Amino acid sequence: MAQMKPPGGSPESNPVLRGMSPSTTPALVLGILSIMLGGCPLVGIAMGIVLGFIGLAHANKAQRDLDAHPALDGAGMVVAGRACSIIGILLGLLQAVLIFGYITAMWLFGVQVPTLN
Repeated sequence: MAQMKPPGGSPESNPVLRGMSPSTTPALVLGILSIMLGGCPLVGIAMGIVLGFIGLAHANKAQRDLDAHPALDGAGMVVAGRACSIIGILLGLLQAVLIFGYITAMWLFGVQVPTLN
């Protein structure tokens, strides 16, 4: 079976047929996942923070790719991925601080949880 070429020639000769950096989509997906998991209690907090930092690394790599190859698209997705990753990290850290503060306050003030008897 013969391979079909896109109309208009190669991506180098046609600016409409440009590609994206391979790290653009993972940056956005990991940023969104970090927001979703950053608000979940316990395990989700750690996963949200970790995925947020991995998303930031992908966003930085995609930005370096975009700077090195101006013909690549996806600058908006890189910005969105970076913003979502930062928001996810901050949500995870905020929830971790609140949970730690709640547990510390319970321990310091000796509040006992009522039991069902």
